[in-house]
Amino acid sequence: MAPVRPEKMNKKKSPNKSQIIHQWLIAQIETHEIRIGDQLPTEKMIMEQFQVNRTTVRTALAKLEKAGMIVRRSGKGTFLITDSPPQFVRNFNRLELVDSDAVSGTTTYRTIEKKWVVPPKNVQLLLDSKGEEHLTFSRVVAVDDQPTLMEQTYLSEKLSDIFTDLDTNQPYYPLIEKYGGEKLAYVKINFTATKPNPEQQKLLQVDEHHPCIRLRSQLYNTKHEILEYVEALYRGDKYLFSLESLCYLPPHL
Repeated sequence: MAPVRPEKMNKKKSPNKSQIIHQWLIAQIETHEIRIGDQLPTEKMIMEQFQVNRTTVRTALAKLEKAGMIVRRSGKGTFLITDSPPQFVRNFNRLELVDSDAVSGTTTYRTIEKKWVVPPKNVQLLLDSKGEEHLTFSRVVAVDDQPTLMEQTYLSEKLSDIFTDLDTNQPYYPLIEKYGGEKLAYVKINFTATKPNPEQQKLLQVDEHHPCIRLRSQLYNTKHEILEYVEALYRGDKYLFSLESLCYLPPHL
């Protein structure tokens, strides 16, 4: 076999046009030229700036969408919902949460706050809200009286009206089907490791160095309409996340 010449070994592949656009968008976000809640440049604007076709632009935007950084709204545009790109993104066709200490324990749900609010801008975009008030509630979930996770839920406009007088100290997905008449289809989830803030430490009964897992999720019905947005914090020592990977997506490819 002929030896490989050094210049060929060290030669780096030049980024293609979709990579260049993706890197440019990331730079715009990191320098705060584009902020959370801002609309991204339109596909036409990017096409003209980089002299590329629509498919190339959509390939670049798809990487940000898969990373959970942007949301697209038909007829309205594409908006930034987080400015913290993950180190890498994995797509999963199944996510199971398993309590590693007390799978058969007694689970209780305690609602600590329930009110109507105008959600933060990024949540409004996810809920396709027009700035109106939505019902939100915060809960602590415990197994055998030991706190294991806390979550804050923002309901869609339709479900907000239905859940105003419903008891949320229980699993509420069955309530969505029973009282909302919705058929649940799928959930989009992203998660990362984090440390709890002082309020979270108190509610979960942990210290500042305790490992936790933060999940953000959106629940959809069979019509692909979003029903809720949830931000949850799980104790890292109480939950095992069982994942089945479909693909690996490096951040800047």
